[in-house]
Amino acid sequence: MYAQQESVIGKSEPGIFFPTSDQLRVPKKVTIRTTLEAEIARMDVVMDTKISAYRFSKQKRGVDIYGEVMQIIKKHSRQKVSPVEWEKIGGAVRYSIKNNFPINFAFLWACSGMARSAMKFVQNELNFPRLGDVWSLSWIKTFNKKIEESYPPGIKMLIVDELPLLQLLGWKREELLKRHNVMKKIAERMCPGIIEIVDMPSFADYAGKIQPVNPSPEEILSIITSQDNHIPTQVSDLLYTQREKPWDEIRACFPAVIWEKARQTRMEMARIGQARKETGYVSDCFSGMPYIDACIVEKGRWCPDIWAMAFPQHGGTVLEVDGRARYSIQIAPEYRLMGNNEPVYISTSEFNRLIGRIAPSREFIFYWKKR
Repeated sequence: MYAQQESVIGKSEPGIFFPTSDQLRVPKKVTIRTTLEAEIARMDVVMDTKISAYRFSKQKRGVDIYGEVMQIIKKHSRQKVSPVEWEKIGGAVRYSIKNNFPINFAFLWACSGMARSAMKFVQNELNFPRLGDVWSLSWIKTFNKKIEESYPPGIKMLIVDELPLLQLLGWKREELLKRHNVMKKIAERMCPGIIEIVDMPSFADYAGKIQPVNPSPEEILSIITSQDNHIPTQVSDLLYTQREKPWDEIRACFPAVIWEKARQTRMEMARIGQARKETGYVSDCFSGMPYIDACIVEKGRWCPDIWAMAFPQHGGTVLEVDGRARYSIQIAPEYRLMGNNEPVYISTSEFNRLIGRIAPSREFIFYWKKR
């Protein structure tokens, strides 16, 4: 694969450097292994510690139920929520409290797949959840526990799994459905009655009539770096080291055909996203009841602070732990994790068993530990 890509982009072009074989090689010796149950158990210990600390701090607040719930929601957003969106959130919370219903949340998250780039996942052919995905479910469980401390009905989290968008990156639907069903089983195990994961339709008839806006260079690059392309290291490094990107310089690193194909892919994704909004798909999932519209990155909306920066579809999970007090994860492309971190492996059988799938067992990197 890499030799073919190099012949397209041109490894000999001045000033363009590609990942070395060491940066893309799967470590041969498996020294640390884990199991899904062991990792979930550790997350539960962390959750219990967080909830105990929250109960202690909650004793000093003295606000009403609505105020406490809104404080929790506000505290757990990665970015500032717009006044208009905040009013919608308040309306959904008031409706649920008035009717003694769980508070409805909808979260757009393509949890059935991941980037297909070997720079982001050195075993990019194995579409199984990584630790960051499982941690996300634990975060939702902890978030619900905090809400329950003030409002016992808690929450209902609808995860809208954007399978059609992942198909546009090149994944086969059967591979995505496999992981989709695995994530549903893990959610049932960890958060029974709290999380529902649904397979978002493609809205094919409706989306084809929509004229999307032209994507930004950043949106186009996000597609290129998520597909099975060979990316110059200086381009990938810029994404993690510079806030202001030299887009002309970055674009010059790619042939026009690759850039244009990514632009068309991003436009098709935008069509599907717009069709989802215009058809009222999520609202229909809640039978028209008010809900909190959560997302990963869109400015102004409520973005849960599950992950500090990138989310687990864009890189391996780095875990730092310190007894019960600290459990910290970061997401980074795996080519940047080689050497300074120790890979922790898990067997594919752990996940295939959940959905009754019979397939040869393979070990893959579930997460990385700092050395």
